[in-house]
Amino acid sequence: MIVTPNNIKECHKDTLEKVYLYDYYQELLPKGEPESPIDIVRYWNSFWMALPDNKYIRRDPFFQICDIAECLYNEEFYEVV
Repeated sequence: MIVTPNNIKECHKDTLEKVYLYDYYQELLPKGEPESPIDIVRYWNSFWMALPDNKYIRRDPFFQICDIAECLYNEEFYEVV
């Protein structure tokens, strides 16, 4: 799924479900629930940055997390209020 400001909340929910489903570093999840599209992107970017630096992180839902986290560098997300 391509992440856009219009579907970011759906992507967030789906990714969060997969983190728990696959027991994927749940202890590293940031506290709180992000509301705005940019807060969601920052939430996943923070999680992505906290992941350990090893090859074992490259499993579901790693690439989905990367897709959301990398939106931090997409100006389209900063235009959404």
